[in-house]
Amino acid sequence: AALAAEKLQIVKKAKEYYKELIELEYGGAKIFYFLTRIYKKDNDTIGTFEIIKQGREKYPEDNTLVIEELNYYILTGKREEAIANLKLAIEKDPGNHYLYFVLGSLYDRPEDFNDAVIAYEKALELSE
Repeated sequence: AALAAEKLQIVKKAKEYYKELIELEYGGAKIFYFLTRIYKKDNDTIGTFEIIKQGREKYPEDNTLVIEELNYYILTGKREEAIANLKLAIEKDPGNHYLYFVLGSLYDRPEDFNDAVIAYEKALELSE
């Protein structure tokens, strides 16, 4: 019902159904992810972050939610939080060259030049 309401753009109902699924503990971390998509479409960054935070508390090992949290930090300019979260994502997916590239781009400042080079080199190494 939640997915159908979302596809039909009945946003209020979709949110209600997803929240009900969360309360019933049905569907795991992906339900939190689906709900964040709706908040993002509404450009509700506060609602998006609240759902991500709830999901991360409930499912701390879910890398999809880690990435969603990372995207929120990047979008809102919270660089230090983004770097910390990115390092967590890399721990969970160390072979992902894209994560190292993003880390390099976050370090791409004169004061963090060496860290940027290390991250970019790792991204290149993994992409080959």
